[in-house]
Amino acid sequence: MFFIRKNPYTTKKSDQRLIITYSPKYAAYQKEIRRRQIERAQKMIVSGKCKTERKNPNNPARFVGKLAATKEGEKTKIHYFLDEEKIAEEARYDGLYAVCTDLEDEVTDILKVSEGRWRIEECFLVMKTGFETRPAFVRLESRITAHFLICFLALLVYRLLEGKLCGSLYL
Repeated sequence: MFFIRKNPYTTKKSDQRLIITYSPKYAAYQKEIRRRQIERAQKMIVSGKCKTERKNPNNPARFVGKLAATKEGEKTKIHYFLDEEKIAEEARYDGLYAVCTDLEDEVTDILKVSEGRWRIEECFLVMKTGFETRPAFVRLESRITAHFLICFLALLVYRLLEGKLCGSLYL
């Protein structure tokens, strides 16, 4: 299932569409991840080790609320609690996935490309870690092009061998 909505944050230069899809499987996955993070947040509260810096958006500390005053406004001991409102707000978006695009193609074609994006990302991961292609100390354009070509050919050979050995071909 998908919805198309004109993007309210559109710039004057391009007209963008916001395509929102829903997946029950993805919703169940997100719910399970959040359940484990809530358990970790509860352990943080019980142990009294609630981190104040919440730089990571997946940090379970985002579910921990902090109260440092009484109802009368007097200063008191800091009280940590599980913030049910934050949990409910996050749960509203379970299973939803949004793609913003300025392409005028069919929605199904755009979603196919978006769903296959993980393959491209995995190829970059293989090149950066498995092939150790970085750092590349080259400055001349011809050498940069040659380095890229060698990396690309290595990835192609890797994928072809993977297809022969594992029976799955990503190309």
